[in-house]
Amino acid sequence: MNRSDFFKRIRQVEAELAAAHLALARLDNQTREDITILTISSVAPNDIRLALGKLEHTYLVRMFAAFEYALRLYLMSVRRRAVLPRTPATHLIRIAAGRLSVPIDTVRKVDEVRELRNGFVHEGRLDTSLTFADCRARINRFLGQLPHEIPPAIR
Repeated sequence: MNRSDFFKRIRQVEAELAAAHLALARLDNQTREDITILTISSVAPNDIRLALGKLEHTYLVRMFAAFEYALRLYLMSVRRRAVLPRTPATHLIRIAAGRLSVPIDTVRKVDEVRELRNGFVHEGRLDTSLTFADCRARINRFLGQLPHEIPPAIR
């Protein structure tokens, strides 16, 4: 595996976000014109609008999971032992940052993304202080510190 594989995963999440946004926005417009298209489901028009409103946050969770996966693989490869699946993301970030000499500002910014994700997942908070694009840029800056080639990890 190499660093570009991790960037591809992040881009794929972003592409899925764009597709989901397009589909939900179109469905929202169609239901405004013809509410009967929802009669074959238990979805209400408001459900579509709520989903649209939370879409970036939902995909932020997916993107952060891809980031955590990258950190776990990297750490397993350099430590030559398994990283426990329950190791908190904050520890993964700190350990990887220390090994890679990641600038403290980059660590702080990715920590803000983690806090945003945690606020949504654990508290249902829809913080809009950072956009999906902001979060992607911060995660990619950190991932850019990884070596080009990641040796196979011990699992």
